[in-house]
Amino acid sequence: MINIITSFLSNSLVHKQSIEVKDSIEKAHIDLIVEEQINIRFDIYKRMPKYREILIKDSFYTSVIESSVHRKISQNSDGVIIKVPSKVDDFILRYVEYHEFYAHRPDKLKHIEYIKEIIPSEEHRFAFDKLHHYTSFPKPQYREKTRREKWNEKIVYYSELLEKVKHLYKTGGLRTVVNKVKNKLVC
Repeated sequence: MINIITSFLSNSLVHKQSIEVKDSIEKAHIDLIVEEQINIRFDIYKRMPKYREILIKDSFYTSVIESSVHRKISQNSDGVIIKVPSKVDDFILRYVEYHEFYAHRPDKLKHIEYIKEIIPSEEHRFAFDKLHHYTSFPKPQYREKTRREKWNEKIVYYSELLEKVKHLYKTGGLRTVVNKVKNKLVC
């Protein structure tokens, strides 16, 4: 697929256009660069990537391949037919990328904007059902707090408690503080 796309794009290059290919184990990027900016990017997945913030079942990759659609990309009368994810799968892929990277890459908001445009309202239910079927969130990993962390928490807790007692004393006097402490001890 990489060779087909790069070959096609190479035949169509004009002044101030170039092609950049970044190939890794999981996926490849093929960028058509026009005047030093990405004009078109092809993301070609070789296998489903592993994400930290969201889990995707391995079977989703097969589902994307099986439900892919043919799309013709052309310039002038020449063209090449490639397989691309269906609208629903494209929605899921973009949502997953948005969810995984939005904290570090706010530009991923463009995926949400695109999703709003691409999925007709009558397909929303199916798209979300498929999203929920193939994805889940990782269980949080809990760790035991260190003695220092526990000690710091106690210092903060008792400092705040002392501030509350001071405030109560200033606003209500010693009797109010004693009554409050008695009520807490009784309960």
